[in-house]
Amino acid sequence: MALNLPEFASEKEEADWWYDHRKEVSDDFAASAAEGKIRSVRDMLLEDHNLILPDAFVSLPMSNADLAKVKEIAAKQGLGAEEYLSKAVHAILEAERAA
Repeated sequence: MALNLPEFASEKEEADWWYDHRKEVSDDFAASAAEGKIRSVRDMLLEDHNLILPDAFVSLPMSNADLAKVKEIAAKQGLGAEEYLSKAVHAILEAERAA
């Protein structure tokens, strides 16, 4: 069941509405969870934005020239240098696994 939220004139009116409808909200949430419709923020970020959450961090020595090139390429792709390098390493590892 989808709840229809009204427009609220004040925070108090909204708080009262949520309190008065807490049973319906709870039932709706439970039904959605039972149907597998509830996703965590972490899952949404991973699935919707193809993000890779790090398990570890690595320090990598690199020349200033190489770092400048990494930043240039990353910026063209709308990424930060760290995210670009992480994706590049991931692609290399995937190619190795496939070989």
